[in-house]
Amino acid sequence: MGFNIDLKMISIAVVIALIIGTGAGYMVGNSPVSSLMEERDQLEVEYDSSYLAVQSLEAELDSVQELLVEEQRENRHLMEEYSEMFLIDQENQELNQQVIDLESEITGLQNAYQYLFDEYEELHDYYVELEENYTVLQADFVEINQSYASLLSARAEEYSALEQQINELQSQVNSLEDELEQARTEEPEPEPEPEPETFVGSVNSDVYHYTWCSYADRINAENKRYFSSSQAARAAGYRPCKVCKPP
Repeated sequence: MGFNIDLKMISIAVVIALIIGTGAGYMVGNSPVSSLMEERDQLEVEYDSSYLAVQSLEAELDSVQELLVEEQRENRHLMEEYSEMFLIDQENQELNQQVIDLESEITGLQNAYQYLFDEYEELHDYYVELEENYTVLQADFVEINQSYASLLSARAEEYSALEQQINELQSQVNSLEDELEQARTEEPEPEPEPEPETFVGSVNSDVYHYTWCSYADRINAENKRYFSSSQAARAAGYRPCKVCKPP
């Protein structure tokens, strides 16, 4: 406890100090020792009464602390009850707001229902109109179908006439081709063209390829260098491609 002060130790220290002081006085003034003993007994009596008073105060303090703890416990319980009531009040407010929102939604749904009902009536009238138009269109379709059949018959006759004309033109083309072939056989034979160069390389690399190699197609025309043989390419410092593998 906060009041646990060792008064006995304090009194003993006081007695020792008195003894020392009295002894010094006795040595000077030759005072009796019995007076010191009486004072010590008196101090012990005072200490005992003080000690009992302190114990009584400690007991009262314990009671007060117990009361404080009990009061704190009651306050905590009240705070919990208040928190529960506050939560209940919040829930009630939320429920009231939900009720207001639901009423607003019901009003909106009623308005939407009325709008949809009006739309349905308009669509029903439009459907009736479409049904009448469909009957008219069906009659038009029958008429158009008959016209289409007549047109097909006329087109078939025209196609037959065109096919006959095409056959005649094809006969004329065949005759012209025969005459052209005959004229070609009578022309002098042209001089043989020189052999195309077989290998190609790039001025920016040391690899040569067949002219049909895919890597040869990637070389720009201005960078191509042609060779008539692999020996000519090797003599120029080129090596064969590992893809098309020229000799």
